[in-house]
Amino acid sequence: LHGDIIIGSGGRELNGALKRLAAGGERKVLLNLAGTRFVDSSGLGHLVACHNLMRAEGGQLKLLRLTERVRDVMVITKLVTVFDVFDEEPAALASYN
Repeated sequence: LHGDIIIGSGGRELNGALKRLAAGGERKVLLNLAGTRFVDSSGLGHLVACHNLMRAEGGQLKLLRLTERVRDVMVITKLVTVFDVFDEEPAALASYN
């Protein structure tokens, strides 16, 4: 994912993409946030909505490579306790088994 997850189109695009994946039967989604510089409160809401959507469909949404700024926001809001967050892709992929 590249770009900010903020109020407006970014969050809606993310929700739409996750809905399409879930509708297509995908149950394991790893969202790489290395290219995401900022997440605002609306963006956090979109991430939580995507997490809840995947759980409701019997799937999992995990986060990979949070930037320092995004990690700080996730820690302050305690959302790091809601999401599985990984720094390395092999560890993230292995966690699905």
